[in-house]
Amino acid sequence: MDIKTFLYGDLNEIVYMEQPPGYVAQVEKQRMVCKLKKTIYGLKQSPRACDIVGIEEAKTYLLKHFITKDLGRPRYCLGIEIAHSKHGVFLSQRKYSCDLLQEAGLLDTKPVDTPMDSSPDFWNDDDLISPLLLAWLISLWIKRSVHWEAALRILKYIKASPGKGLFFKRHGHVKIEVYSDADYVGSKDDRKSTSGYYNYVGGNLVTWRSKKQITVATSSAETGFRAMAHTTSEILWLKNLLKELGFTYDDPIPMHCDNQAAIHIASNPIFYERTKHIEVDCHFVREAIMSQKICTHSSEQRADFLPKP
Repeated sequence: MDIKTFLYGDLNEIVYMEQPPGYVAQVEKQRMVCKLKKTIYGLKQSPRACDIVGIEEAKTYLLKHFITKDLGRPRYCLGIEIAHSKHGVFLSQRKYSCDLLQEAGLLDTKPVDTPMDSSPDFWNDDDLISPLLLAWLISLWIKRSVHWEAALRILKYIKASPGKGLFFKRHGHVKIEVYSDADYVGSKDDRKSTSGYYNYVGGNLVTWRSKKQITVATSSAETGFRAMAHTTSEILWLKNLLKELGFTYDDPIPMHCDNQAAIHIASNPIFYERTKHIEVDCHFVREAIMSQKICTHSSEQRADFLPKP
């Protein structure tokens, strides 16, 4: 069953359309245009207009069968404060942050500029702790006093601006843009590398991640390519999510990466002996590139800070 959902929404804005071929009408040799009364495919208002109709129908159905109350637009959900404006939506956790500070007794503390010490001493002292005591401490996430101090420092950092949040601005498009980066053997403890990426949808930051890789890399090309593989998985998930929400995105999604060796491996169909151990990641990224789901760029790298401590 094919339902033309986008053809039933009511337009609140004035939108004109050129006359389609075969239906051209002229008045006194002046070419006329069509004034739209309903939404059509290709309009950025179409998904929103259809949602309004569906929401009203759902409300009407619920009011008939249940005792309900329409509270309007959400203002607070799962600890997140939601503020609407004509320019977009602002999300913050001011109340939740203040509650944490009050529970920790840090409402009057002096804030700090960074969430973490530049060189924390998290050395491993498992041999000094009995297994039973270690299990109890791990359950509390406090292994040594330095961990407790690190947790308090995060709260002191939040104290500087508890109302800071994310602003999602209306840009009128759903363009996806992705940035990926990785360091090389950055961890002083086990020399594992850290990958990072963040993704824009419609000009707004929606997903991001910075995580240590599970294996030790033998080259910077390997760390960069593993980061590209993780980022590709996120890109495909975002693309499928938008498709389920009714947004078709056929253009290749640009992934910005400044690791030239990793880009060369992704673009070259030849496998080398030194890249056999990452062959699965190679096939995965190359398949996404060959099917034009993603494309790689080396310019304008904005994710350089993600792998850094």
